Amino acid sequence: MKLTTLLITLLLASCSILPEPGEETKKFTLEPLPFTENRASTLGPIIIDQPTVYPPLDQMRVAIKPTPETIDYISGIEWADRLSVMIHENMIQSFQNSGAFQSVGRLNSGLDGEYLLTVDVRKFEKSAVACCAEVEYFVQLTRFHDRKILGRKLFHETHPLQERDAVSVMSSINMANQKVMKSIETWVGLSIHHVPKTAHEPMSKPKMDTISGASAEKKPVAKTEVKSSPQP
Repeated sequence: MKLTTLLITLLLASCSILPEPGEETKKFTLEPLPFTENRASTLGPIIIDQPTVYPPLDQMRVAIKPTPETIDYISGIEWADRLSVMIHENMIQSFQNSGAFQSVGRLNSGLDGEYLLTVDVRKFEKSAVACCAEVEYFVQLTRFHDRKILGRKLFHETHPLQERDAVSVMSSINMANQKVMKSIETWVGLSIHHVPKTAHEPMSKPKMDTISGASAEKKPVAKTEVKSSPQP
């Protein structure tokens, strides 16, 4: 027991953040993927739902994992908003900046989307054991009009922590998140391209007769054969 406690103490000491006494709490945001110039928007409109974040992470405090089974929070730094809100805005901006989609929006925003992307955030923290930033998303792509699942995948990335200061820690988390964001954006594009062309559009409704309101689709009329009587 004493040995385990000593090992945890050494890990935290070798890869820890030490804020200056009396220093104000620093607030951080996430940097979206850079804007892509002159890229053709070949993919249909996509809606990104607000991510579901593992509850101990979904707050403004920045998480640290001293061991795989324990979680703590780094003093002196925090997110500018709740983590699920930060990730949602970051994903929307990153997908918009890619230039690959005709439009990108939120659920219930009024956008007539062809695809829906849902996200579960499982890891978004600094790992004291590996001395790195660690980010893990589980994503699912759905065709919007009939909710057919087009694909699902787990994305996991890390980025080494070079320095012990708060800015370096947040920069490492941001870099790991950008790696995941780029991988997700590429995967979504490939998944959509693999959908048969006829499946991209919703099923068309039968045309209606403008006068009677009945369907314009007419059933074939059976022909009646008329036999002539023999002449006397």
